[in-house]
Amino acid sequence: MVEIKNILATQYGYDRTAYSKNLERILAQMSDLLFKDLVNKPISSDLKSKISALMPLIGRAQSRADAVGDRPSAFTAAEPVATAIKDLYSAFSQLSASKDMFNTALMVEFFNERLIEYGEYDP
Repeated sequence: MVEIKNILATQYGYDRTAYSKNLERILAQMSDLLFKDLVNKPISSDLKSKISALMPLIGRAQSRADAVGDRPSAFTAAEPVATAIKDLYSAFSQLSASKDMFNTALMVEFFNERLIEYGEYDP
């Protein structure tokens, strides 16, 4: 029983912090969608540059959320991410010509709205 507990604690990060890591998982999903998927698609150089500019913001927020879990300082670090991505919604809507790009952008918006709701932000 103790072994199973230790495996689960390690798998979900509870071996490092007693707090949940939902925020870190949301940021990780957004990071994958933006930096591994959307930025490699044929999008405008302007949008590509705006997405690339998000990398340090998301990296700092994700690092903080990973270190402390779902704590106030992690939510403070993630708020600028939510605002910056919300500012890209109109650019994302222009991606509707490609179903694949549109689906990816829609997923980014979904995770961002989840982040806004979870963090109780007002961007």
